[in-house]
Amino acid sequence: RKHWAFQPVAEQPVPKVSDPKWPVTKADHFVLRKLDERKFNPAPVADRRTLIRRVYFDLIGLPPTFEQVEAFAAGTKPDAYEKLVGDLLASPRFGEKWGRHWL
Repeated sequence: RKHWAFQPVAEQPVPKVSDPKWPVTKADHFVLRKLDERKFNPAPVADRRTLIRRVYFDLIGLPPTFEQVEAFAAGTKPDAYEKLVGDLLASPRFGEKWGRHWL
Protein backbone atom coordinates (compact mmCIF):
# COMPACT_ATOMS: atom_id res chain seq x y z
CA ARG A 1 0.00 0.00 0.00
CA LYS A 2 3.02 2.31 0.06
CA HIS A 3 3.35 2.17 -3.73
CA TRP A 4 2.92 5.60 -5.38
CA ALA A 5 -0.17 4.41 -7.28
CA PHE A 6 -2.07 3.96 -3.99
CA GLN A 7 -1.24 7.43 -2.65
CA PRO A 8 -3.83 10.20 -2.87
CA VAL A 9 -3.25 12.87 -5.49
CA ALA A 10 -1.63 15.91 -3.92
CA GLU A 11 -0.66 19.29 -5.34
CA GLN A 12 3.10 19.49 -5.78
CA PRO A 13 4.98 22.76 -5.29
CA VAL A 14 6.31 24.21 -8.53
CA PRO A 15 10.11 23.78 -8.58
CA LYS A 16 12.50 26.67 -9.03
CA VAL A 17 14.06 26.75 -12.50
CA SER A 18 16.89 28.55 -14.24
CA ASP A 19 14.60 30.60 -16.52
CA PRO A 20 11.32 31.53 -14.83
CA LYS A 21 10.08 33.17 -18.06
CA TRP A 22 10.25 29.95 -20.12
CA PRO A 23 7.50 27.86 -18.47
CA VAL A 24 3.99 28.50 -19.74
CA THR A 25 2.19 25.93 -17.57
CA LYS A 26 2.90 24.33 -14.20
CA ALA A 27 4.03 21.16 -15.98
CA ASP A 28 6.65 23.18 -17.87
CA HIS A 29 8.39 23.96 -14.58
CA PHE A 30 8.90 20.24 -13.93
CA VAL A 31 10.15 19.66 -17.49
CA LEU A 32 12.59 22.57 -17.24
CA ARG A 33 13.83 21.36 -13.86
CA LYS A 34 14.79 18.01 -15.40
CA LEU A 35 16.45 19.76 -18.34
CA ASP A 36 18.38 21.95 -15.88
CA GLU A 37 19.53 18.87 -13.94
CA ARG A 38 20.95 17.39 -17.14
CA LYS A 39 22.36 20.75 -18.26
CA PHE A 40 20.20 20.76 -21.41
CA ASN A 41 18.57 23.80 -22.96
CA PRO A 42 14.94 23.70 -24.07
CA ALA A 43 14.30 23.53 -27.79
CA PRO A 44 13.10 26.75 -29.38
CA VAL A 45 9.36 27.27 -29.73
CA ALA A 46 8.04 25.52 -32.84
CA ASP A 47 6.34 27.53 -35.58
CA ARG A 48 2.67 26.79 -36.23
CA ARG A 49 3.32 24.60 -39.29
CA THR A 50 5.72 22.40 -37.33
CA LEU A 51 3.39 22.31 -34.33
CA ILE A 52 0.38 21.02 -36.28
CA ARG A 53 2.47 18.32 -37.97
CA ARG A 54 3.88 17.16 -34.63
CA VAL A 55 0.49 16.92 -32.94
CA TYR A 56 -1.06 15.09 -35.90
CA PHE A 57 1.71 12.49 -36.01
CA ASP A 58 1.79 12.11 -32.21
CA LEU A 59 -1.94 11.67 -31.75
CA ILE A 60 -3.23 9.97 -34.90
CA GLY A 61 -0.08 8.86 -36.72
CA LEU A 62 -1.01 10.63 -39.95
CA PRO A 63 0.05 13.97 -41.43
CA PRO A 64 -2.40 16.85 -41.70
CA THR A 65 -3.56 17.88 -45.16
CA PHE A 66 -2.04 20.92 -46.82
CA GLU A 67 -5.31 22.81 -46.23
CA GLN A 68 -5.30 21.95 -42.52
CA VAL A 69 -1.70 23.15 -42.16
CA GLU A 70 -2.40 26.40 -43.98
CA ALA A 71 -5.58 27.08 -41.97
CA PHE A 72 -3.81 26.45 -38.67
CA ALA A 73 -0.78 28.53 -39.67
CA ALA A 74 -3.00 31.45 -40.67
CA GLY A 75 -5.15 31.23 -37.51
CA THR A 76 -4.96 33.80 -34.75
CA LYS A 77 -7.22 32.36 -32.06
CA PRO A 78 -5.33 31.90 -28.78
CA ASP A 79 -7.01 28.54 -28.06
CA ALA A 80 -6.42 27.07 -31.54
CA TYR A 81 -3.86 24.52 -30.31
CA GLU A 82 -6.07 23.31 -27.46
CA LYS A 83 -9.01 22.97 -29.87
CA LEU A 84 -6.86 21.05 -32.36
CA VAL A 85 -5.68 18.62 -29.66
CA GLY A 86 -9.26 18.14 -28.45
CA ASP A 87 -10.50 17.48 -31.99
CA LEU A 88 -7.75 14.92 -32.62
CA LEU A 89 -8.38 13.16 -29.31
CA ALA A 90 -12.07 12.93 -30.22
CA SER A 91 -11.26 11.56 -33.69
CA PRO A 92 -11.73 7.87 -34.47
CA ARG A 93 -8.18 7.98 -35.91
CA PHE A 94 -6.85 8.46 -32.36
CA GLY A 95 -8.45 5.21 -31.24
CA GLU A 96 -7.29 3.40 -34.36
CA LYS A 97 -3.67 4.43 -33.80
CA TRP A 98 -3.53 3.58 -30.13
CA GLY A 99 -5.84 0.57 -30.28
CA ARG A 100 -3.19 -1.49 -32.04
CA HIS A 101 -0.85 -0.92 -29.08
CA TRP A 102 -3.51 -1.83 -26.55
CA LEU A 103 -4.54 -4.99 -28.39
